[in-house]
Amino acid sequence: MKYGLLPSLFISVCALALPVHAQTIDYGSLQELFDEPVTTSATGQPQRVSEAPVTMEIITADDIRRSGANNIPEALRHVSGLSVWNWTRNEYDVSVRGYNQAFSPRLLVLVNGRQVYVDMFGHTSWASIPVQLSEIRQIEVVKGPNSALFGFNAVGGVINIITYNPYYDDVSNAGVTGGSKEYKQGHLVHTQKLGDRVGVRVSAGAADMDEWENPAGLNLIDNPRNNAVNVDSVVQVTDNSQLRVELSQSRVRQTEYPYDFFAYAMKYSTVSQKATYIVDADKLGMVQANVYRNRTTLGTDGGDLSGILSNEVTVAQLEDMFLIGANHRVRLQGEYRNNVLHGAGDLTPGSEIGYEVYAGSAMWDWQVLEKLGWTNALRVDHLKLGRSGPLIANDVISSNAPFDQDFTEFSYNSGLVWAATDQDTFRLSTARGVHMPSLLDFGEGLDYFGDLFVGNPNLDPAVITNYELGYDRKLDGWLSNLRTAVFYQETEDLKGTLQADVTNLTLQPANIGSSKTYGIEFGVGGNFTPAWNWDVNYKFQQVHDHIWVNNAGSIDVPYAAEDASPDHIINAHIGYAQGPWELDVYGQYVSPYSVLAGNVTGIGYVAVDAGNYVTFSGRVGYKINDKVTVALSGMDVNHERARETAGPEKERQVFLSLSSSF
Repeated sequence: MKYGLLPSLFISVCALALPVHAQTIDYGSLQELFDEPVTTSATGQPQRVSEAPVTMEIITADDIRRSGANNIPEALRHVSGLSVWNWTRNEYDVSVRGYNQAFSPRLLVLVNGRQVYVDMFGHTSWASIPVQLSEIRQIEVVKGPNSALFGFNAVGGVINIITYNPYYDDVSNAGVTGGSKEYKQGHLVHTQKLGDRVGVRVSAGAADMDEWENPAGLNLIDNPRNNAVNVDSVVQVTDNSQLRVELSQSRVRQTEYPYDFFAYAMKYSTVSQKATYIVDADKLGMVQANVYRNRTTLGTDGGDLSGILSNEVTVAQLEDMFLIGANHRVRLQGEYRNNVLHGAGDLTPGSEIGYEVYAGSAMWDWQVLEKLGWTNALRVDHLKLGRSGPLIANDVISSNAPFDQDFTEFSYNSGLVWAATDQDTFRLSTARGVHMPSLLDFGEGLDYFGDLFVGNPNLDPAVITNYELGYDRKLDGWLSNLRTAVFYQETEDLKGTLQADVTNLTLQPANIGSSKTYGIEFGVGGNFTPAWNWDVNYKFQQVHDHIWVNNAGSIDVPYAAEDASPDHIINAHIGYAQGPWELDVYGQYVSPYSVLAGNVTGIGYVAVDAGNYVTFSGRVGYKINDKVTVALSGMDVNHERARETAGPEKERQVFLSLSSSF
């Protein structure tokens, strides 16, 4: 099976033709114009969050700094509707509106439009994301299925990470952090202007730490670590065109829990290249071309997973956005995706499984009335699957013939936004997202502790449909903003893992049923005085699974979203900033839930109780001068240990950091 000639031709055409989905936008100027953070990712035009046809939260650079977080998941922890699980010191899973699980697959994570989730497993290795916190301008958290607006596999939600643009933003800083459990971290970010038309930003960072306490004797790496390098450059080619090139590399050594819920000591290596070219083509509109390639290599570090996996993803997009009259904005996009997974070392040497995806999408943004907007988007994906080379020895799949499969699926988004008054905005939306199985789900063989894991080329994609009503109110004073949303969501063709051959302990993914969920999100905040600010948010949610298969009575389905989704999450924050001082305190309550764990003493899975705690974190920062800041921060400061997952209990952490801009 070859995936070479056609992708090369397509990429060449896209690179030479005019452009697609880019982030070469002066967000700083837009923020000054709107006097608040602005998004362009939903429809391509600058919008306040309340004006977007999707439910979205924006975490600003100030929010990230003042949170005291040392990584992206911790910066996301207090966002309404998010579930953040810390399995081991360096490994996290994040989900939007419940359904969190090991290797959580329902979240699309982007950095400047490039996906960073790992295709072979369909999850995000957060420690592998090659950006430093201090080079992030904002993080957009988009809730619900948004495949038609944001792209392939955006089914549960989207985390859109936007870094500073080196052409517009002069950001240079360095810092070091030390903390409990032998935590050591350092970073450097430098922006350099080369004449009037070129801006370059280079960043690098590394972290090293000790693992959590391990009373259960699990297979944990004692000292997880990660490092990354990133180069981001923007060239103003002509007055009407701009080229952005991004190159990055990261390495991670950590213990993680794949979706069999056992601990594995793993190593990741990622390399990515991305080029975006944007042209204001006058009557043709804004035309963009976008091409990127991700390569992820996964290896063991003394663990029980045999062999090495190598995954290459190449994506090419072509987009045109234009106006029809004064009230209609149209965006047309074509996309080609090539995803290949190379065999697992000594188990299946020379094997290759992959798919090609051809997708087309269209968005129509109609300003119906002065205060009423309607956005509609439709996307169609055609996937062609194939496999070549040896199969892992098993009694379930005996040849590569079943892997010759084709899928055609559609997704949509539709959102009405009504600005009833200058303070009140209502949003009514519906969406359908399609979640394609990962390449391991489709068909690469692995050996888990002597149990065989084989893929299933007959898996159906999961379909998530969402209905939502939102309301925003903006005022002035101590209660200056209110946000609420009510949602109902259905998922069809859930994926689980069954024992396809009980005698030989052969595991295989399968479609196991459906699920429904409904809930409400509510958030308020404001300023007591210019120096004091506060916010509180609350999420209530109910999940009801309908699992139709139980494998002849044995408990072999590692899926329990109903039990793993807490009914209640409350977040609260109070902050103070005046003169050289910053003080922020965060509190969180999570109601009881349970997480599955692999049964090390037998077949099947066991449930581990988690949640049902109140935890506090915070940061105190002091600016020594205009450029140098020292800060003391802590997470889970009121608990020596807390149970968040079925892995080791997370522990209290305290950090001291010194940072400088230049």
